[in-house]
Amino acid sequence: CFAHGVLMFFDALIICTMATYKMIMMHPILAILSLIPIVVFFFCSLIIKKYMSLKWRERQEAFSNLSDHTQETFAGIAVIKAYVKEGYELLIFKRLCKDNEKKNVEYVKLSQMLSIMLLLFTETITCIIIGYGGYLVHENFLNAGQLVEFIGYFTSMIWPVTAIGELI
Repeated sequence: CFAHGVLMFFDALIICTMATYKMIMMHPILAILSLIPIVVFFFCSLIIKKYMSLKWRERQEAFSNLSDHTQETFAGIAVIKAYVKEGYELLIFKRLCKDNEKKNVEYVKLSQMLSIMLLLFTETITCIIIGYGGYLVHENFLNAGQLVEFIGYFTSMIWPVTAIGELI
């Protein structure tokens, strides 16, 4: 995590810095309009990170309980059979499996919500760029090629923002 995380962080930082610089040089107002939602997403992801960390710990604890119970059951299989407790152990195992499933589903739902939120933000920004950029092309402040170039710079920033979100 540390090695890959550091590489991902610096890669994202360099790409974002260069793309942001080029976008500001092309049209500062359009650049600011496209960067504001990214900042909002960054702060939202910091808030969600705390909740995701809690859900991750709950998920790991449920899996740990399931693993511990399974290991203890296999280790004490002779005692369980001697006291005819197979049904009881099966009920406990079933309850632990349900708890594990519930915790995994909760975590995956939250993770997917973050992914959907990222997609919503990036598509919203793209709509802002196309809408305001189309107006700028119509008013001859930019030409169509520059607008496509601007969208390309923004698109190159999507992966680093996603990577930083994953790193968080």
